[in-house]
Amino acid sequence: MDDQALYLLGLVWVHPENPQQDLHRAETCFRRIVEQHSTSPLVVASETWLAWIARQEQQNQFVERMQTTTLSLEQRLQAEKNKRILLEERLQQMKAVDLNLE
Repeated sequence: MDDQALYLLGLVWVHPENPQQDLHRAETCFRRIVEQHSTSPLVVASETWLAWIARQEQQNQFVERMQTTTLSLEQRLQAEKNKRILLEERLQQMKAVDLNLE
């Protein structure tokens, strides 16, 4: 496949409005230009896209870590809320026992 076809195919895969966007396939296209068509005028643009894709993948990994952390924190918060409710119920029970003893 020639460099221009690979570049256009890479653009299709990387396009944000493509419902089947695939950064891995886009990366493959741009990397093939760099590796197999080193004299192409599209090498610089392909390298720019490769850097952008790498940055996107880093951001996606960061978002996934943050989502995991958020879920963990939400679960801990819910557990603490449940514990607080149980403690409040025990306190109410203890107050009722104290009132009965008086």
